[in-house]
Amino acid sequence: MRREIQRSQLGEKTLTSFHKLIQTSKIHEINNKLLIKCIKNFSDTLGAWWVEDDNLTIKLSHGRFLVQDEKLYSQRKNLKLIKEMYHFFESRKLSGICFYSDFKNYSSENLLCFARILNVAGEKEDPLAWIVKELKRKAFSWVEMLQLPNTEPQKQDFERKEMACKTYAYALTSVKEVAQKINSQRQAGVRKLKRIVQNMVDILSEDESVLLGISTMRDYDDYTYTHSVNVAILSLCLGKRIGLSRRSLSHLAFCGLVHDSLCANEGETLTP
Repeated sequence: MRREIQRSQLGEKTLTSFHKLIQTSKIHEINNKLLIKCIKNFSDTLGAWWVEDDNLTIKLSHGRFLVQDEKLYSQRKNLKLIKEMYHFFESRKLSGICFYSDFKNYSSENLLCFARILNVAGEKEDPLAWIVKELKRKAFSWVEMLQLPNTEPQKQDFERKEMACKTYAYALTSVKEVAQKINSQRQAGVRKLKRIVQNMVDILSEDESVLLGISTMRDYDDYTYTHSVNVAILSLCLGKRIGLSRRSLSHLAFCGLVHDSLCANEGETLTP
């Protein structure tokens, strides 16, 4: 319970610092002391999440904000903040934003540029598409926009299942690729696998039954690889039941994906 309270408080602090950065970036330049302070405060809150997790997700769900899947409850002291940020997200057709820990390698100017992209997007006809285009043009790989989902329950269920199936197929292909590289004594990168794991954790937080459902898939031509993906899925579900942190869940799923490849090739290493 104490940990949940701490994470909830950190969630409110995160949304507050993000809101201040958004507002301050509208009127000040990078050399302004107040703006520098806002950038540092938001960067520090991101860093606080990355002690346990590999990314930070701020998203809307059924009219509520979730910060790293922790509900941010409306109280008198934060009612204005939540109302303003809700309008900000909704007007840009965002259901959320995901910040990857890769951001640690980027500058304050990058974060300021991102905040200004979000501000300007409110004036665009298709704000979400424009944001995605600008982030790609700037090569900001440390942040990802989440699209506002359709509110029809059946369509949401279909989209979740479709995303889960795509994630499963992508995981299967990537695990196979890593194993083949190790077998041929080539260097095997794991960046793709890390992103896949993050997608699995996201699906788990939204609907565990969908993730468990796809674990029943079988491909007997690629049994070793389907087994590895299913081990990762079942490990995730078990990890969630015993209360593991998001970062621990990610590590657990990653180990599940590569355990057969590493056991079959003892002594080989993976590169980040």
